[in-house]
Amino acid sequence: MLLHQSDNGHLHFTRILDNLPCESSCRLGMLPAEQAAPLKLLEKGVSKEALAGLVLLEFPCELASAVLAGRWASSPTPFTPFMLGYKIRLVMAAAVTLVVSHVS
Repeated sequence: MLLHQSDNGHLHFTRILDNLPCESSCRLGMLPAEQAAPLKLLEKGVSKEALAGLVLLEFPCELASAVLAGRWASSPTPFTPFMLGYKIRLVMAAAVTLVVSHVS
């Protein structure tokens, strides 16, 4: 059951609360690259318009990946897509770091 009622009458999302520490700590691997890359690109002379264009390209990809992740998560093994996505995001964070370090 996704929701359960505690003794004081509050409703709790059991699976979400159980997975919260894991998902929060998993974000730490990607967070520095995701936050520092645009700042470093601006510092190296990439225009704000070019970064805005990248965001316009990134949004549909994120939307499609969220839909795909939702379909995968409803499979009999929902943790497998999470681990695959985690590995892909780590590789992408490393690739962004490499690209940013080589932009002149």
